[in-house]
Amino acid sequence: MLIITGLGRCGTSFTMRVLQDLDFNLGINVSWFPKLGCGLELGSVHRINSEMYFRYLKKGLEINLDDTSYFRHWTGFTFRHILTKFDKDQRQGDFVDVVKDPRLTWHPDLIKIWWECRKDLKLLICHRDPEMVLRSRIIMGEGFEDPKDERMKDVNIFKQDFSDFLTEVIKLEIPYELIYFPNFIFKSELLYNGLVSLCPHFKEIKEDFYESFNKLIEPSRNHEE
Repeated sequence: MLIITGLGRCGTSFTMRVLQDLDFNLGINVSWFPKLGCGLELGSVHRINSEMYFRYLKKGLEINLDDTSYFRHWTGFTFRHILTKFDKDQRQGDFVDVVKDPRLTWHPDLIKIWWECRKDLKLLICHRDPEMVLRSRIIMGEGFEDPKDERMKDVNIFKQDFSDFLTEVIKLEIPYELIYFPNFIFKSELLYNGLVSLCPHFKEIKEDFYESFNKLIEPSRNHEE
């Protein structure tokens, strides 16, 4: 299972658009928001991550994987079952190949819990200077409120979130690649090499990758936004 994550406003959505164009299955209930230039998050995943954060971690509690979810899509199912089976849920159509969720950076226990349930995880982590992440969110204005409100007031919380997240990834020895935004927008081989490292079969679709990348990139766009 390939997961695309990062602080947000760091190229995760663009990466998902490329993968979608390459016919990777992102699941059925994903949305794209043109005005904000972001989206393609699997609803049933980001809601579960939000529930685990606000129900437990925000309150200083440990996540209980054997508790059942309140989320209507998964009512009556344990978090352990959901994390293990979400990509094979027939309601998504074919098996989900890749998901995106920046919420995994909110608290190190989230990725820890995912790894406990899914030893097949591979992470493509998009990163950006946290000062620029905050600036981008402010530029986007209305419609880009951060559920973790305190991060919109103090860039140091963005920095701490990412540091804690990456430390946990390294400690758990989860396979990952780290790519820096906007560098990989201007050097497409950085994204390609990161994907190949995690999923070697990308070598077989190299030409298709570059075709999709070049088709979707917006050279004139101000990447400070």
